[in-house]
Amino acid sequence: MIIDRMSKAEIVQSINHDTYDLSDRLYETVIPKLRRLFAKSKEKQIKKWDKYRCHFNDYLAVFTITKKNNKLSIVNYHQTSIGLRFVVPHVGQSWSFYNSHFISRYRERMELDIEDPLEVAATYFMRNERFKDSHTEKRGNKLYSLASINDGIALGYKQENIYTWNTFVAQSMLTKNQAGIDDKNVLDNIAINIKEAFD
Repeated sequence: MIIDRMSKAEIVQSINHDTYDLSDRLYETVIPKLRRLFAKSKEKQIKKWDKYRCHFNDYLAVFTITKKNNKLSIVNYHQTSIGLRFVVPHVGQSWSFYNSHFISRYRERMELDIEDPLEVAATYFMRNERFKDSHTEKRGNKLYSLASINDGIALGYKQENIYTWNTFVAQSMLTKNQAGIDDKNVLDNIAINIKEAFD
């Protein structure tokens, strides 16, 4: 069970055990039902999320069903002294931690009419399945990170294999110069022009 005083490394270790068990369970029980639903649907894809519990920990599961693929993303959520935190495992043994400020900024800047922070987080993870590009810049003894996603830019920092995402910048907030060029240049430009977002 995850508790607030655990380190990020301890949280990762706890979630690591759960994700395999929960993934197996959902592929056996939920994915077949969604495939049947998709077969009857005229949609190009089905996206759905739900809450689950595994070994006393809480998770959001985000399902994406298409003609060729079944995709499952598992996101841990747990309470901290400053609100809900969301933790996502990535391929290659890296992890993303999203704090409650990130989720509230996402709601505000995407102008979502959703009160429940879990639903806001699920909306974020359904719309932004992966990073399109990323940029890391060392300042002092910290590695600051930016990641391009469908809805805008995630900003935070990296320590070893863990990314902590602090805030979100919507596409609508990017300048014409930032939004009109390829992702890598957008990220480099933002790294130069909005460094104060990291402080």
